[in-house]
Amino acid sequence: MGLFEKFKKKNETHKESYSKEQKELKFIIQQNQAIFGNAFLGKRATDAEITQAEQKLALKIPDPFIWFLKEYGCGGYWFDIMGYCKNGKPEFVEITLEQRKNGLPEKYIIIEDCDEFYYCIDSVSGKISSWSQYDKDGIRERFDNFYKFFKDNLQNAMDNF
Repeated sequence: MGLFEKFKKKNETHKESYSKEQKELKFIIQQNQAIFGNAFLGKRATDAEITQAEQKLALKIPDPFIWFLKEYGCGGYWFDIMGYCKNGKPEFVEITLEQRKNGLPEKYIIIEDCDEFYYCIDSVSGKISSWSQYDKDGIRERFDNFYKFFKDNLQNAMDNF
């Protein structure tokens, strides 16, 4: 086996496999570089950082959000999904822990700050909800999963570009 064949075989065994939703989201971003080319400038998360975040939050982070953290880190255009900042700090962990003191239920992880409310991912169901400490309505379910939430944000950014 030649050097090229060894390299090709090694890369094939380490190929990342993406779900249909992940492929679609990556395609949207790749096809709209004028909008998203500099939108995701955060630090990409490692497995060790994810484990540490889960320990601090005392819960399991849903796989679709882990994918985002590893693939994009944080950011957006016309939206700003929390993750790992350029300095490596897990902003979503810090704000979630802070907002638990204000009544955020323990199973939720804050993923976006929209000023008067937060978008949160349910660590059990993976659904996306809005929550505000000022709102008497509590948690309002908004999206069935993180992929739909992310796709809606991407579409909104493209519509407003």
